[in-house]
Amino acid sequence: MSAEKEEVQLNKPIQVEAKVESWLKKLVVDMRDALRKAFWKHHNEHVSGSKKPYEREKLMKVIRQSIGQVLITTAQMQWTTEVTTALIQLETTSQPNALRKCKQSFKKKVESYIELVEKPGLQKLERLKLVALIIIDEHNREIIERIYQQKISTPRHFEWLQ
Repeated sequence: MSAEKEEVQLNKPIQVEAKVESWLKKLVVDMRDALRKAFWKHHNEHVSGSKKPYEREKLMKVIRQSIGQVLITTAQMQWTTEVTTALIQLETTSQPNALRKCKQSFKKKVESYIELVEKPGLQKLERLKLVALIIIDEHNREIIERIYQQKISTPRHFEWLQ
């Protein structure tokens, strides 16, 4: 259970036995499996195949339904995929606007998150998730800007890989 009282259900109860090593190993395996399922569920329902930004109501639904850490982690994974794709486009097709478009996309995301945070009636947990997304995506947008300024044009460049 997180500090925000969010929890991921284990697949099955773990019997606490006398041998700590035995039940603790089962617990770790089941926790990983439960988290893997939570990530895949979120990815399949909300991320997979989606290139367009969410409209406001759908975004709030995703935020309400998603566990905070899963939401944030998949947002980071999506950011990495989008920037890598832009760098591949720069490298293979010499599209000079690929990174600029990527940066604009994240700017729009941050703006939409800010609009939602300013909206009255948000639950505390929803606000926390949105604020986390704002901070992370704004930082990511700054990284894209730095990559653009350094004229990085391949996903194999050291600055991108570090």
